[in-house]
Amino acid sequence: MAPDRLLTRPFVLTWTFYFCLFAVGYQLYPVMPLHMRDLGASLAESGRFMALFMIGSGCGALFTGPLGDRLGPRRVMIGASLLCAAFFAAYAFVPSRGALLVLAPLHGVVWSALRTSGVSKAGGLLPEEGRAEGLSFFGLASPGGVALGPLIGLFLFPRLGVRPHMLLLAAGFLAEALLARATPRDQPAAGRPHPALLRKPEPWLWPAAALLFLLAMSYGPMPPYAAQEAKALGMAWPAALLTCFALGMVSLRLLLGGTGMGRDPLRLLPWMLGVAAAGNLLLAFLPG
Repeated sequence: MAPDRLLTRPFVLTWTFYFCLFAVGYQLYPVMPLHMRDLGASLAESGRFMALFMIGSGCGALFTGPLGDRLGPRRVMIGASLLCAAFFAAYAFVPSRGALLVLAPLHGVVWSALRTSGVSKAGGLLPEEGRAEGLSFFGLASPGGVALGPLIGLFLFPRLGVRPHMLLLAAGFLAEALLARATPRDQPAAGRPHPALLRKPEPWLWPAAALLFLLAMSYGPMPPYAAQEAKALGMAWPAALLTCFALGMVSLRLLLGGTGMGRDPLRLLPWMLGVAAAGNLLLAFLPG
């Protein structure tokens, strides 16, 4: 695929939208557990916000994906960005832990809409013969944002305080809505019936879904607890784990993209799982 066909203005706008989605959104993940602690939560309770957020995100994707097929990904990107701005504005003024826990799964549903619509929009902008290459490049957006988000969030949170920080993130999602508006209008689905809002998955999806579920279980404690652990150890860089984790994702995507991951990606999976398991064991047993 020629570079000028890949890096079109609409595709770059969508890539930027998705990168900023994670760079702004991931500021919340390590910061909200710290805010919960400031409100009197125990260490265990401080992780419940992210647990409920992710439950909302995972379950919500079952509905927000088909919703994007009905309404078009651009509309969902705009609407969900505005709703996210409203959630962050609410976080700035909510005074209690209970209210934050009520908002968390609802926010998670909206987050799932942003993720599914962003990927769908990018895929629709790429020609079929270069879709795999384009999506590989698009795949750098999310880990790139994850590398920056916690770093920025943990820098701003103690300096600004929770209310100005949350309002700043709300403004970031208003800017995301403007970015989404700048992308091309969705092409109408001529003559195609609307898909059902909830359909039974095909049988071949279940093994892949189970694998991703187990991978997410191993990653789950990192966003709410990594910064707290770093602070307990006296580290000057509380975002170290999340940022280095994301940098590793970016590096591996670049390596595999350059060596032809698309030829037979599954043959590398057992080795990747083994390395990931070794990394988790090192986190468990190594000091500091």
